[in-house]
Amino acid sequence: MTTPDGLTIRSEETILIYVPERDGDIPLVLRTTPGGATEVLQDPRDPPEGVGPLTLDVIDYDDSGAVIFSGRAEPDRVVQLFINRTLIGQTTSSENGRWRIAPEAQIPPGVYQLLVVQLDMEGRPAYAIELPFERASADAIALRDGRVVVQPGNSLWRIARRAYGQGAQYTIIYEANADQIRDPDLIYPGQIFDVPDSDDADDSDE
Repeated sequence: MTTPDGLTIRSEETILIYVPERDGDIPLVLRTTPGGATEVLQDPRDPPEGVGPLTLDVIDYDDSGAVIFSGRAEPDRVVQLFINRTLIGQTTSSENGRWRIAPEAQIPPGVYQLLVVQLDMEGRPAYAIELPFERASADAIALRDGRVVVQPGNSLWRIARRAYGQGAQYTIIYEANADQIRDPDLIYPGQIFDVPDSDDADDSDE
């Protein structure tokens, strides 16, 4: 970006906007940072998992394979994250209610019970979300010869993250395998998907 006085400002963050085909639908807006998690700024899909003002929007992985959790809460509130009832991280939501927790401890692959708690001004639990969480192994997403065999715990977002470096590019895989995928949120172990090179996908759109 160039300011009116000629100063050039560069940012590593990328804003991705997916415009829906149908008039009146709300665009999906994402913000990505190299090596970090993707943040949903505007989501036209069904409401994320949540209770009251507390939501869990995204469970993502950075380039090292560490898990990053993010969502929304009331502004300037402490949000705590528990796995199997053990506190693994906490943060304070921003002025616009966004929160993000990247636990320092590595979470081995497996199935866990995830608990997100928002505290009130007196430090007492005000809202809570509890749900099962499967920590997928990075090795479970094996790309060979431009194809991938879906494994338990995979999603189009995770496959795209592994293939292209950005989960938001899952639409490339979805469009290349539209004959197999009726709902991009529902894929099944054993399915075999073509994973086109991102440059090839761009060329096909021209």
